[in-house]
Amino acid sequence: MTQRLFDTFQVANLLGVAPEAVTQWIDKGWLPSKRLSDGPVRISEQGLITFLKMRGVDIGDLMTKVAAKDGEPLPQQHKAPAQPAAKAEPTDQTPASPAASVTQVVEAILNDAIARRASHVHLELGSDGLDLRLRIDGFLHAKPNFRLRLPKTLAALVTPHIKGIAGLDAEKTQVAQSGRFGLRLNGHERQFDVATLPTLHGEKIVISPVVVDGSPLSLSQLGLGNQDVLRIREIIDGPGGLVLVIAPPRNGRTTTLRAMVAAVDSQHRSVVAITATGKPGLGGITVSQPSSAEFTRLDAVRALARQDTDAVMIDELTGRQSAQAAMDLAADGVLVLAGMRCETATDALLELLHMDLDRWALGSSLKAIVAQRTVRKICQECKEQTTDEGAGPEPIDFPVSCGRGCDKCSGIGYRGLTGLFSTLYQDRSLGRLIRHGAGISEIAKVAEDAPRTSLRQAGLDKVRAGVTSLDEIASIPQSPASPG
Repeated sequence: MTQRLFDTFQVANLLGVAPEAVTQWIDKGWLPSKRLSDGPVRISEQGLITFLKMRGVDIGDLMTKVAAKDGEPLPQQHKAPAQPAAKAEPTDQTPASPAASVTQVVEAILNDAIARRASHVHLELGSDGLDLRLRIDGFLHAKPNFRLRLPKTLAALVTPHIKGIAGLDAEKTQVAQSGRFGLRLNGHERQFDVATLPTLHGEKIVISPVVVDGSPLSLSQLGLGNQDVLRIREIIDGPGGLVLVIAPPRNGRTTTLRAMVAAVDSQHRSVVAITATGKPGLGGITVSQPSSAEFTRLDAVRALARQDTDAVMIDELTGRQSAQAAMDLAADGVLVLAGMRCETATDALLELLHMDLDRWALGSSLKAIVAQRTVRKICQECKEQTTDEGAGPEPIDFPVSCGRGCDKCSGIGYRGLTGLFSTLYQDRSLGRLIRHGAGISEIAKVAEDAPRTSLRQAGLDKVRAGVTSLDEIASIPQSPASPG
């Protein structure tokens, strides 16, 4: 009987894994394969069945899918003899117990998450099985075939196993817990944070690979326009002042702050980063991580007034006292790069005014408010033009693109993130109004009318350039700001 042959991409799609994982299984001798005379590597149907059986996978539903796939018929002259089980997977790799099998399941999940650049892995027990979702570039993507491929005997062991390797109490199922564990995957030591949550049907677990901070992006790599890059560099190289980076959560605020502080000449200036998220991975910069009631973020900011500091990055201003302390530093000639949770630049300015801060100091020290959003970038491997007519009321008079989905982007159509920016620079007229106690509504109108690219227009510019899609900017408002 003629066997069917599948390439690595077909097997990856069938099993819901990255093609790289299939290649690794072949390289380790776990998945039998055959190289045809014309060069390509193929996996036979029987070899795939043997591979799955040795992992205790229920192959009934899967083989129905196999029958529906278009594999290449194996030429009779290249037909390989049936291999013994020991050849399909080395003896020392064969699961000897459910514990060994669940270890392989967890490692496969994490390998796949890393290959797909997932920031979080969601595992949730439902009434009829274990669900798996991956957060990639800010969006959750379900793997609906995961539940079908995972035997029920193993599904019940995944959560206790993860809790065990993370040093959590497996017996406590009605208490939220958090921890960290390390695994050696593909020859590399990796660390993972884990958090549990009691739910109606069991415990939900979220695992996040610990990212080792590398070199920060440059200002131009963030997605800023050329003029904004030049003006922000002038501020950074200048005598000091306050620059606010504002955005809703999960919109790249910290990434932008790290890029800005990295642009400071730390060799000839004293630079300090105050952050609650750990080391920012910046050479030549002192990092302070307030983590207790005895030493808060406010304590750290106030202490810098006596530290002969030239520049400081503050990951987030959380109230009037921290905002006033940061502004006092800026008024004394320190470059202060600070984050704040706001929607628009005008909203952030009005928030500072409502805090009843020192108007003279604010009008003199504030240099710029950078509002931003992040959007997904179209995968360049599968980008194509689409007939979409628009994502808003304005007419679209240029061709737009989308990603159809490919192996490079895991079938999503997007790969990576970029920023959209709208920057309010405080000019003389706006500064004068603030210093001399003008009304908030008057200040808001001047700020809103200040010339700048709106977030919406920044998004449309990225669509025109083929960087992102209309769908990604659909929720971005038209106006640059909304006065309060």
